[in-house]
Amino acid sequence: MQKICYIMQSGTKGTHMDYVYEMARTLREDEKLPLTLVIEKPEFIQKYPDWIVAQKYQQPLLRAIENFLLLFRLRMAGHRVFYIHYSFISAISSGIITKLFGGTVYYWNAGMPWLYKRSWLQESYQRLAYKMVDYLVTGAEALVEGYSTTYGMPKENIKVVSNWIDLNAITLNPTTREKMRQQLSIPEQAPVLLFVQKLAKRKGAHLLPEIFKQLNDENVHLIIAGDGPEEAGLEQWVSDLGLESRVHMTGRLSREKMHDLYQTADIFLLPSEEEGSPHSLIEAMSYQLPFVGFAVGGVVETIPPTLCSYLYEFGDTASLVEGIKIYLKDPTKVEDNKIVIGEWVQRFDKIHVVKLFKNLLTN
Repeated sequence: MQKICYIMQSGTKGTHMDYVYEMARTLREDEKLPLTLVIEKPEFIQKYPDWIVAQKYQQPLLRAIENFLLLFRLRMAGHRVFYIHYSFISAISSGIITKLFGGTVYYWNAGMPWLYKRSWLQESYQRLAYKMVDYLVTGAEALVEGYSTTYGMPKENIKVVSNWIDLNAITLNPTTREKMRQQLSIPEQAPVLLFVQKLAKRKGAHLLPEIFKQLNDENVHLIIAGDGPEEAGLEQWVSDLGLESRVHMTGRLSREKMHDLYQTADIFLLPSEEEGSPHSLIEAMSYQLPFVGFAVGGVVETIPPTLCSYLYEFGDTASLVEGIKIYLKDPTKVEDNKIVIGEWVQRFDKIHVVKLFKNLLTN
């Protein structure tokens, strides 16, 4: 079996990278694949197991040189398959190395980069990275056309593997809701909306004040979990309108704390402009949490087909608010949708997606 070099751009805990690491660990320790994990930007220096290599240099030029030499050394040690999660540096390095010495490069990106304007240099750098890899791996069929058209990638070279959740690790504790609401001073019967994303415009964080204003319901509370460039603006909004008792900003939390919030909330908000295979939505569904959001990217593929009426055109906050009101006015819809969501989310269970990754990297 060919050795695999699995590359993470970042080792930041409490983010999507937790899942990236867990997939690498599962493939190595549970599936017994000959896999080496490279972490470009470890969150802190620590002693890793011998199958993990953390880069030392973070200054861009030194990091790029170290990256190339490290991947070259791994190729010379027999690693012929390179799987890269969000790193143009590693995509270019491994692309050069495998073109000279053989091998295959897979690059994961489940965003919609064609929506955003970059400088000529940044755009050229990104396009070079896509040209250097053999296969793009993305999270939804809805993204394939965009990557193919924008970056000239043959559709047969674009593989689709969704994000995932370990359903065996989901534990529902009947006391969690009560405890978390007490901690946040939320009345037990108050409806709670939950936003779990990077606080950035592409994730719709800037739309939260307008959504909350249009909802105009003094009984509703909003939990905002995450950090990012919109954080200061949201904090100012809460302060200016005196909403501290109803809008709860938690910052970035551990995975364990996030799972407590999913059990505390009643409705999950996904007002994103860009989504591939949204992990936060899959997490919410694993707790049977009803949702409203915008029908962008791979969101439609992620939810049960019968619940597409709760997705709206991006930016249509008025319709999204009406979707929230449907849940608030009719509790039976909440309970009915929970059953549908609980059945649907089984397809994203880790046990299924591990098989897809294993087949991708070993065939």
